[in-house]
Amino acid sequence: MENERRSCFVITPIGSDESLIRRQADGVIDAVMGPILEKLGFEIVVAHRMSDGGSITRQVIEQILSADLVVANLTGLNPNVMYELAIRHAVRKPLVQLCEKGTILPFDINEQRTIFYTNDMKGAVELKEVFERMVSQAILDEKPDNPIYRAIQSESIIQSVDVSDADKYLVTRIDALEEKLVKLLSPNGGVYEFTGDRSVGVISVNDFNKLRRFILKKNLNGQFTTDEVEKYAESIGVYVSRDEMRKVIITVLNENRAKSVEKISTQ
Repeated sequence: MENERRSCFVITPIGSDESLIRRQADGVIDAVMGPILEKLGFEIVVAHRMSDGGSITRQVIEQILSADLVVANLTGLNPNVMYELAIRHAVRKPLVQLCEKGTILPFDINEQRTIFYTNDMKGAVELKEVFERMVSQAILDEKPDNPIYRAIQSESIIQSVDVSDADKYLVTRIDALEEKLVKLLSPNGGVYEFTGDRSVGVISVNDFNKLRRFILKKNLNGQFTTDEVEKYAESIGVYVSRDEMRKVIITVLNENRAKSVEKISTQ
């Protein structure tokens, strides 16, 4: 007897029929998400392809609340998409975020692991492998971290009768300091842009800083390979293409070299 298939609901910008937004959204779903999710045993549900009668809004919210997995395409930061993303965060269930490169995520979600992809044929090929890994990892995380959970957790600590006024004050100050640091480190919303020979890639500030520390440590000990950096990146949940990883390495080494030259020139 076959195991019951798991459900995956896709949150995506829709647009009108035959619009560029609709074609791009459907292209990612049909070329990448569908085949991978089918392979992993998921039944995929998309709002604009639902045929059941009744309130579409109610059906969408029910899917977001009950689906075993939700995949959210944040390209364009569509208001409906962001609202639906917040609902999924509230129930704290498995979620995969992705968006086109160049999307500047709001600071409150830029720390969430997100796949940045290029919307062309090569980009679809690159996305498949990363997407499959992210889905496989996400479904194992029964209680994923997210901004709503962190806010509730902080509030619960503050409201606890066992916590002193000094501790409550410390928690609120730490939260405020974290928000200020994100804005200070990344004026463009918590996303670090790294440059290569031909293009620009985007990952979160936190992920870039982790990679920077690893690369510089390896560099101090001598030569290292892109494979070593890729393995470390995967261990912390960062998935980018090999070309993008080379750009990260180049960016880190160039920044470090520039700082060294500046330090020497000021001595």
